[in-house]
Amino acid sequence: MQRTLRGQRYDTETATKICEVKIGHGDDLNFLDFTLYQRVRSKDFFLAGFGGDITLFSRRSISGGTVSGCKILPISVEQACRIAKQFADSTVVGKFFGEVEV
Repeated sequence: MQRTLRGQRYDTETATKICEVKIGHGDDLNFLDFTLYQRVRSKDFFLAGFGGDITLFSRRSISGGTVSGCKILPISVEQACRIAKQFADSTVVGKFFGEVEV
C-alpha cells in the first residue's frame, strides 16, 4: 500500500515493519487490522491498515455515515511508541524507541 500525504510518500513495501495489530473481527464496527511502520529515510512513523465503521480507518459513505475502510495514517513518535509498547515485544520497543517515556 502506498500513498502521498502532504508531499510525503508512505510505502509499506519500503518501510520497516515494527508490529502488527489485529483486534476484533471483520464484521465488527470497531475491528482493527493495521501495521505500525517507520519510513526508512525520514524515520517518520505511520499506520497502514483496515478498520471498521467507527475506527480511525473508516471512510465516509455516500449516505453521509461511515463504513469500514483502509488508510495510511502518519503518526507522531509518541503515538508510535505507545502502540509499540502495547503490541510489540520489549526488544522491538527498545530498538525503535530506546528509553522514551510516554
